[in-house]
Amino acid sequence: MTIADWQALSRSDPTAAAREVSARLTRLPAAQQKAIMAWTVDEAILPHHLASAPDAPLGGVPYVLKDLFAVKDVPTLAGSSFLGEVQPAPQVNSSLVNALTQAGAALAGKTHLHEFAYGLTGENIHHGDVEHPHLPGRTSGGSSSGSAAAVAAGIVPFAIGTDTAGSIRVPAAFCGLYGLRLTPHHEWISDAFPFAPSFDTAGWFTAHAIDMLMLAKVLPGIRTATRKPRGCYLGFSALGQTATPAVTAACTRAAGRFAPAADASTANAIAHALQGAAQPMPCCEARKPAPFMPPGSTVKRPATPRKSGLASIADAAGRRRTWIQPTSAPGSSSSCGLIIF
Repeated sequence: MTIADWQALSRSDPTAAAREVSARLTRLPAAQQKAIMAWTVDEAILPHHLASAPDAPLGGVPYVLKDLFAVKDVPTLAGSSFLGEVQPAPQVNSSLVNALTQAGAALAGKTHLHEFAYGLTGENIHHGDVEHPHLPGRTSGGSSSGSAAAVAAGIVPFAIGTDTAGSIRVPAAFCGLYGLRLTPHHEWISDAFPFAPSFDTAGWFTAHAIDMLMLAKVLPGIRTATRKPRGCYLGFSALGQTATPAVTAACTRAAGRFAPAADASTANAIAHALQGAAQPMPCCEARKPAPFMPPGSTVKRPATPRKSGLASIADAAGRRRTWIQPTSAPGSSSSCGLIIF
């Protein structure tokens, strides 16, 4: 069901809409219900929420919320087993929940996650591992595992997640969903339970493109840029890579929405700086089996400094060599183009 379908059902019979949410959840195995949902709104109360704002943009639309965001009087666990015991239940809603309420959306529950959002799988030793709803035994991806699974299972048309290093992007890819990652320091993430505040972002999942478009219009709003974009785009050839004409054309079209193609002199300068970037990194070569070490013995290993997006390793002569790792599309051996800002 799309957002429009849920709105139509809620307008005609909010009690039936609430029952539908509950019925779709209970179709899952009991262990998965426990693994996905951290807290649910009482089925007797949900109809009132669904009917409270029929003329609002998201009126009558149920959603679930990753359990990193505050809901008044509901303990925040963040995927743990003890957080609710060491900090009081919040006395106010998070700013994102308030924004959704103002838009008419009805909170149906909170979802579990990889404990403290520290992982990209749906595993959780306390509440159970979240599986792909249509592929039992396979992970949903994480850390926004419960939210992704709830949308993939059709329990709700959209769900709130967070993304620090892939926690929306990975489960969206695993579950075949649309996922949107907002920006760090946005007000909607500023009052959530933190993981890495400089990188934490809020966002959401939908199962349908039309629903993602609607949420983008209603929530952050689609606005025209007021300043000229800065930066440039380098295609596959500038990075010494090859791709099919269709892939090259698609990447060029997409990149053109964010940055213009680099002029010849700029492209040459950047390509020279990135020379050798696409070559395999020494640290990725096959490792030799570790030698047998008697119990109690230790071995001193040389440090290998790493940076996000960069790998810096000292060679045998002590010289420092740096590689920039180009991204690769899932399941592909070809690197994508590079946008530099």
